[in-house]
Amino acid sequence: MAESSRVARSAPTDPDPESGRSRAESCRVELSRAVDFANLVPEKEVCLSSSSPCFPCITAFQKLETVRYFIPDSNLNDICVAFSNTQIDQEQFDKVMRYIKSGLESGATLESGGERFGSKGYYIQPTVFSDVKDDMLIAKDEIFGPVQSILKFRDLDEVIRRANATRYGLAAGVFTDNIDTANTLTRALRQGTIWINCFDVFDAAIPFGGFKMSGQGREKGIHSLKNYLQVKAVVTPLKNPAWL
Repeated sequence: MAESSRVARSAPTDPDPESGRSRAESCRVELSRAVDFANLVPEKEVCLSSSSPCFPCITAFQKLETVRYFIPDSNLNDICVAFSNTQIDQEQFDKVMRYIKSGLESGATLESGGERFGSKGYYIQPTVFSDVKDDMLIAKDEIFGPVQSILKFRDLDEVIRRANATRYGLAAGVFTDNIDTANTLTRALRQGTIWINCFDVFDAAIPFGGFKMSGQGREKGIHSLKNYLQVKAVVTPLKNPAWL
């Protein structure tokens, strides 16, 4: 299990020396990339679902743009049907709806969704919350439903501190055009896997596993062989060893 973090930079107006774009343009690009990878409508358990993206304290137009990327109002019905966003049973359906209610009661802003979809089955509208705080249940717990929580941060030190405060540590994603930002976050975040400008990318040679409550040991890669090996210690006295 993981509480994955997405990072996009702030948007001052001076040019970015690496990309040649203005900072605002770079932020829009990073924002759209991060949102494109957001897993909003899982119909089953996804331990790497990016349900808690972190964005810088961005302007109003970017906030609206974010919500439009997450869930276009005009396509709400099509999205629900296309992704077969049904919960497995009544118990899971009620659990997700309780999380949505908790988000509303704790002061998060409901940007979209939040209701049952249709009158039959266990469908839930894709739901987006903004103004989410770290101590809210929708930010701390993995919901395993179509609920997206948008969090904001002011600088890298803040997002590192907050991301590492979670009890999980399976994976994180970083979206940035700045190599220094990417290097800083990959070194600082306590996560088993950190994707840069991508998400959910796997290979048999890439070790997979988490920190903290996200497990011990690693699967895949050479590190996975340790799961099938045993270490034997042999101790015996030596008489007149040559090296003494």
